[in-house]
Amino acid sequence: MGPSHHGASLSQEDPTPSLPTSRHIRLVSLLPGSSDMIICELITADLDSAPHYEAPSYTWGNPLDCQTIYIKTTEFGDATEFQVTSNCFSALRRLRLADRPRILWIDAVSIDQHNFPERNHQVTLMSKIYSGAAEVIIYLGESEDNSDLAIEFIIELDNPDLETTTSLSYPKSEPLLLALRSFFSRPWFSRVWVIQEATLSRRATVYCGDKVFPWSAVRSFHQWNASQKWMGRLPFVVTSSRASLTKSRPGKTMLKALIETRYCAATDPRDKVYGLLPLLEAFDQELNLTPQYEDSVAKVYTDCAAALMTQERFELVLCAVQGGSDRNDLPSWVPDWRNEPKRTILGKNYDIPSNSTLASTDVSGYSMRLTLLPSKPVLHMAGYSCGKIMKVGSVYLAGQGLFPLDEWKALLDKEPTQSSDADPDEASYAVKGFYAVICAADFAYPLAIHQFVEGEKESAKDKQGSSWEALVRRALRKRADGSPSGNNGALSLRDIPFRRAGVHLPPSYRIYVQRVLQHCHSRRFFVIDSGFMGLGPEETRIGDDVYASVGANIPFVLREVDGGSKQQETSRFRLAGECYLESRTWRELGGEPRYLDIV
Repeated sequence: MGPSHHGASLSQEDPTPSLPTSRHIRLVSLLPGSSDMIICELITADLDSAPHYEAPSYTWGNPLDCQTIYIKTTEFGDATEFQVTSNCFSALRRLRLADRPRILWIDAVSIDQHNFPERNHQVTLMSKIYSGAAEVIIYLGESEDNSDLAIEFIIELDNPDLETTTSLSYPKSEPLLLALRSFFSRPWFSRVWVIQEATLSRRATVYCGDKVFPWSAVRSFHQWNASQKWMGRLPFVVTSSRASLTKSRPGKTMLKALIETRYCAATDPRDKVYGLLPLLEAFDQELNLTPQYEDSVAKVYTDCAAALMTQERFELVLCAVQGGSDRNDLPSWVPDWRNEPKRTILGKNYDIPSNSTLASTDVSGYSMRLTLLPSKPVLHMAGYSCGKIMKVGSVYLAGQGLFPLDEWKALLDKEPTQSSDADPDEASYAVKGFYAVICAADFAYPLAIHQFVEGEKESAKDKQGSSWEALVRRALRKRADGSPSGNNGALSLRDIPFRRAGVHLPPSYRIYVQRVLQHCHSRRFFVIDSGFMGLGPEETRIGDDVYASVGANIPFVLREVDGGSKQQETSRFRLAGECYLESRTWRELGGEPRYLDIV
């Protein structure tokens, strides 16, 4: 799955067929047999006139765990040993026919993995290779963890027995739910390359143990689950579709796919980007980005960010930065797609007041630009200083302690007092502003968060662990693979059950509490020197600056580097992340914007 994993290679000594033109590919003739010895022949074919072939989609597995296959080199039967991963070996053995050859395009054998120019070019052909295959064969491995039960249920949903249309043969049960969770937790579903392999296929068939069934049945399960909600989350490869990926501009399509696939794995981290490019190629979209496997990961990610900024609003790319500012090999303004998301993105619904100085600034005079010198990739922009951060609260991480409401309130000059939602005059503007800030919105229900926190305190005394925080910790312990995920040992963001918080509160209170928890997770409350309040990323520190950038509708926390003075025309900063500021901040902005270099 994917052309850029380490493992098998075509050495110069191997008398394998070369690729005579840029439109040629290598096909693998998997010879018939029944023993453990796998024998293949390699043939070249023009992609536009290739014979009937199938394209397996599988996971490489451990690149150090290899087995030997044999590539037949002469008509007399001589063969050369060739190393493939154990997963590839298992896939070939499962797909081999007993009575006739089977023609495949399989990345581990069809591409010289150590030939950078060949790998680079073959990636540009991937969309045509998989869309041109007669069938894509999705190989999930052997039967285990009650996978047969999950598959039988999926098949029946896709093609129910007419005599039992009123009820399924497999009613909802804990064993069935566990089987489904285990099935969709298989490694194949979390690999980045499989997205284009499944999406671009004309026809796809799933092999899992002895079970063989159409990929369309999995898609049908997704549609059924959307209404029944048996499973809260399904992998992106299951939920994405051609329609969802083709209705937008290439930059928007690519950025959305990059964000959605941050949880996906790739043996080569460059493939977090390159594995998605075939989708654009297949949909006749272009991002002005070509595979260069000889480049460093930092350069690949920087080039990708730069290409996205030429087509999309630059702040949308900056909002995708999730704790990358401390990596020495990567500019702070470039998202590190190796990292899972730490927190929600606040910038999606941020609305700068139309009567603010920022909204009325002529953007054309302060346009964003990039300098991509190898030693100094710099993002140049202009912004208004909102102030310097003087106070910060501790980080809130769901499942690792009570929500720090009292601590964060204590950071205000005048401590807020609990107020009634029905009588807002009892609270000062600053007090009401505090409750709006922690929700990252312009509405607040102070009594709701107070009731929730007090309830959590009482529940914490209960040895049965009935609090929401205890629920999150149990979810962490129940992870299918048994190992912590996310950051700092916390539950992965996508697995935190925010919708189960405050379930005993009235609906409006419950929605407010859930938004507070979701927006505050992996963030800190802060106060800037002008007295305004905000919600910043976990990386926020005292002394950081908050800037509202011209041309962006979301402010950012920046950290000045190399001691630049205020008299300098341009100052250098590193990006900590996007933040939320209370709405009255915008009325105080004025003067001329300052030029900023983000490094």
